[in-house]
Amino acid sequence: MISSINSRRIVRRGTWLILCFWPFCVPAAAEPERSFVLYELWVPNATCTYARGVSATGEVAGEAIMPNNSVVGFRWRRPGSLALLPTSEPGTDALVCAMSPDGMIAGAVRAPNKTTAVLWFPGHSAPTALPDLGANAGARNFGATNRWGSLIVGYAMPQDPPHVDTRHAVAWHGLELIDYGAFGQCAACFTDLNERGLFVGWASPGGVRNARAFVFDGEQFSFIALPLSVAYAVNDHGVVVGQHLGNEGPLAFRWTVAGLGYLADFGEGAAALDVAEFGIIVGSAQRDDQWRAVLWLDRFTIIDLAELTGAPLTEASAICAGFICGRMSNDHSFLLVLLDEPRPVD
Repeated sequence: MISSINSRRIVRRGTWLILCFWPFCVPAAAEPERSFVLYELWVPNATCTYARGVSATGEVAGEAIMPNNSVVGFRWRRPGSLALLPTSEPGTDALVCAMSPDGMIAGAVRAPNKTTAVLWFPGHSAPTALPDLGANAGARNFGATNRWGSLIVGYAMPQDPPHVDTRHAVAWHGLELIDYGAFGQCAACFTDLNERGLFVGWASPGGVRNARAFVFDGEQFSFIALPLSVAYAVNDHGVVVGQHLGNEGPLAFRWTVAGLGYLADFGEGAAALDVAEFGIIVGSAQRDDQWRAVLWLDRFTIIDLAELTGAPLTEASAICAGFICGRMSNDHSFLLVLLDEPRPVD
């Protein structure tokens, strides 16, 4: 446990819920003030801190870059308890990707010669290593917990791959590895899975730079966006969000079985990084040449969280039960607690 100062609490109030009916956008006439609490958090002595995931109780998981370029993982709890994540041996990096609603952390431990997919359980003194295909692997997110059992999704690379990147999309059921291969591509990676068994991720004929977003229901594989796209998250209603690098810059998208639609932005590009069970989407968007943390109530209603809070929030990376975590322009991280949980506009 780190006892040094690692966070500060900022309480503000403001009217932030608006009603928007495309193509007209009208502020709600008599909306009550909405309350929120903003926590700024950091790892002492780190050069930058990245919040990657948040639990249903407001715990935050992330990683920090230290002055010697090593990477440490952390778990932060309100009102300011910070613990560094243990690794399997000295000299290894803790890479954090996601946090489950009940506080389990998925990621990887990176050693000089290999990266191993791991889970960090609350209260455990060491990470739990997951099986791989003989080379690098990483756990990216937590999947279903009902008929599919408890699944973790991510990637694993075959031993001695013939190309630079030949990762396979994989899932772990307990300590059993399920290899789905690359779906006829050179490389593939799962990034999320919902309770209905819908996998999302990216697949590519040649490495991450040529990635394309896909969905996979356990039987049928389908690309859902143009090349140079990634699906980052899916909720249990089948709403998939991600980013497409189009000719005019990065575009945030939302996909359902009805089709793909791009999300509103400020005209300078955006990325949708996570979607809540009730449909709220979080991510980042450029505004006045600066990235801003944002929230979408629907495809056409975007809220600038930096403007809302008056703090330099640059990216909202995850949302869970009214808690949003992300990054700030001062290389710290934040937890935003929405005391009046938002709802999509009907």
